[in-house]
Amino acid sequence: MKVFYDFHLHTALSPCGDVEMTPNNIVNLATLLELDCIAITDHNSIQNIESCLKVAEDTDLIVLPGMEAETSEEIHVVCLFPDIECCKSFYKVINERLIKIPNNEKIFGPQIILDENDEEVGKYENLLLSPTNI
Repeated sequence: MKVFYDFHLHTALSPCGDVEMTPNNIVNLATLLELDCIAITDHNSIQNIESCLKVAEDTDLIVLPGMEAETSEEIHVVCLFPDIECCKSFYKVINERLIKIPNNEKIFGPQIILDENDEEVGKYENLLLSPTNI
């Protein structure tokens, strides 16, 4: 059996992501590309995962909760979780240990939090490309 997947996707929340990387665009494009499974892995954050999960509810697409965590040595580690609750537990550790540097939107762009209708519901104010002290 062949399975087609992409386990390293950023939304508009990640500084390296594009503002067009909305939950609906990601899920619908993955469906058009006939992917079986994707993972949402924003930098040091999980705020757009639940929106992506909601968008994918009426599809056959499997959406894994994940995160691209950054260590103190600035190593990026893609972390995947079996469910959103495990992901939230890990996020608490990462968020507590993230070095807080205000995001400069002129340099890094906005870090947009979106709902399942691709509506902006907030912005993450600290730079998510910062390392943690882990």
